[in-house]
This record gives sequence, C-alpha cells and structure tokens, in this order.
Amino acid sequence: MNKPARNQGAQQQKQAPPELIQRFLEVQSRELDIKVRELELEAQREKNNKAVAEISIKANLDDRSDERTHVEKVSRYGMILIGFIVTLFAAVACYCLYLGKEALLMKVAEIIAIFAAGFFTGFGYQAIKKSSNKTPNDDIQHD
Repeated sequence: MNKPARNQGAQQQKQAPPELIQRFLEVQSRELDIKVRELELEAQREKNNKAVAEISIKANLDDRSDERTHVEKVSRYGMILIGFIVTLFAAVACYCLYLGKEALLMKVAEIIAIFAAGFFTGFGYQAIKKSSNKTPNDDIQHD
C-alpha cells in the first residue's frame, strides 16, 4: 500500500501548477505575435526592396536609351561632317586640276595630310593614355 501512495505523491509533484501553465501559454502567445510581426516587417522590407529595384532598373534603362540616342546622333553628325569635308576637298581638287594648278593642289594635300597626322597622333595618344589608366575592375559592368 505504501507504493501506490508514493506514486500519487510523485505524480502530484510532477504536475505543474495551473498558473505556471497559463503563464507559459501567455509567453508562447507573445512569442508567436512577435514572430508574426517580424514576418510582416520582413515582407514589407522585401516589397520596398522590390520597388527600389524596379525604379533603379527603369532609371538605368532610360539612361542607357538616352546614351544610345546621344551616341547615334554624334556618330551621324560626325559622318555628315566627314562627308562634307571629303566633298569640299574633291571640289577644290577638281577646280585646281581644271585651272591647271597642280602645285596648289599638292600644297593643299600636304596641309591636309599634316592636320590628319596630328589628329590621328593625338587620338592614338589619348587612347593609349586612357587604356593605361584603366584598372582591372573597369572592364566589369555593374548592373
């Protein structure tokens, strides 16, 4: 008889008081509420990051579109200018040949050759200087 009495006493000691169980449930409820709020905040952060990324992508696309338009325009005007200069030189050459002034034509060709040599020398120097100032990370585009 002694043994069953001991088992009942041990079972009563193992059971937690109802206040402790109630307190534990309240703490668990609070923790769940906090986790729900954290998840809501994380979802809001993700929405904000998505909005910022979309705006950034749109700005980059607009910027690149404007850059392409500018490059096309500069290239087109450059070609028109070169065409005009070649046409003007051809007209002067034809006029000099018509008048029989080959010496004047040779002098004009010499002057143009000197200017062209200076231009291409400067252009080459600038390209070499620009490539030597590049760092290895300059080739990587950051999107």
